Amino acid sequence: MVLPDQIVYSNNAIATIFVGDDPVTWLRSIHQPPDTILDLYASIAKNYTARGRDTAARQLLYERNILEDAAEYERTHNFDLVRWVDRVTVGYGYYPSRGLAILLVFVVLGWLIFASGARAVTSEAVPRSWLVFSLDTIIPILELDPKNSDVTFSGFRQYYLYFMRLLGAGLAFLVFAFLKQAFVGPE
Repeated sequence: MVLPDQIVYSNNAIATIFVGDDPVTWLRSIHQPPDTILDLYASIAKNYTARGRDTAARQLLYERNILEDAAEYERTHNFDLVRWVDRVTVGYGYYPSRGLAILLVFVVLGWLIFASGARAVTSEAVPRSWLVFSLDTIIPILELDPKNSDVTFSGFRQYYLYFMRLLGAGLAFLVFAFLKQAFVGPE
């Protein structure tokens, strides 16, 4: 697709618009302040969702949030750490699989930390499998091995165990967001 050098957008008078398979490339060629074209991103995303192109709509809404953050930063010159973490971990809720991948990294890291500290166990209960123990600490409701809830450590491993259990609280949100994206699609 050949794009013009510059596209000027004046208002959102377009009811439905389809700009091909890669609408983000087309929208990036609009050289205007970010806050003036946010509605256009949302309108095009709504149209793409109606056409059954959820992947493109999700990408449009993700890019819209990036532009919204850029406009907010230009206006206030304040960096919003919460929005940045939301963007990096779950892509503003449009890519929850990113968060699941991050949790998987923490599970593998926990497996290595806990297995290397088998001598630091201060309880009588010792896990049969350190990988199952690591998974068990991050999954909030299910108990893969009931003995795993009685395991305690000395030193930093106990703090990592607490951290893993705290991350487990976010797992329910990520699973919900993942299922919502899979069945409902972008909003």
